[in-house]
Amino acid sequence: MVELVGPDGFRQRREIAVIECLVEGLRFDEFGLSLEEGKAIQRRVQKELTQFQVDQASQHDRKCHNCDRHQGVHDYRSRTIYSLFGLCRLRVPRFRSCACEQTTRYGSSIETLLKSRTTPKLERIQAELGSRLSFREAAGVLNLFVPSARPHNHRTVRNRLAKVADQIKKWDAASP
Repeated sequence: MVELVGPDGFRQRREIAVIECLVEGLRFDEFGLSLEEGKAIQRRVQKELTQFQVDQASQHDRKCHNCDRHQGVHDYRSRTIYSLFGLCRLRVPRFRSCACEQTTRYGSSIETLLKSRTTPKLERIQAELGSRLSFREAAGVLNLFVPSARPHNHRTVRNRLAKVADQIKKWDAASP
C-alpha cells in the first residue's frame, strides 16, 4: 500500500503490490525480491504518484484566477511521460473556458509539470551514462536496472548527451 497526502491533508491509500512468499521449501536464490518484482513495484509507485500529482495540480488549475469560480471539465486527454522508474500514462483534464470570459492567461500547474515527455532525472541519468560508456552499453545498463515499457535505445542516450552539451554551450556563452 502507498498512502498519498495532498496539501488539504486528505489521505488516499492505494494498493501497489501483493507479494506471496512461501517459507517452506524456499531456496536462497528466491530470497528477497527479484529484480523484475522490484521494477514492477517501482513502476506502480511512480504511476500512482505522478497521477496523484497531476490530480492535485488540476484541482489548483480548475479555479479561475479572475473570478475564483470552478471551471468545468471539457474532457480528459492522455499524456505519456518517461520517468526514471518507468513509463507513466496520465489522465489529464482539459477545462472549459470560464464564464467570466477574461482573456488573461496565467501559468498552469499542469503545464509546468508536463512541459516535457521525459523527466529531468531520466535525462540526467541517460546523459551521465552516455558520457561514461558507449551509447549501446549505456542503453544496456539502463535496460538492466531501470524499469521501462520498452527497451532503452542507444540513439536516445546519444541525443540526451547532445542536449546536455548544447545546454552547457549556452550557459558558457551567457556567462561573462
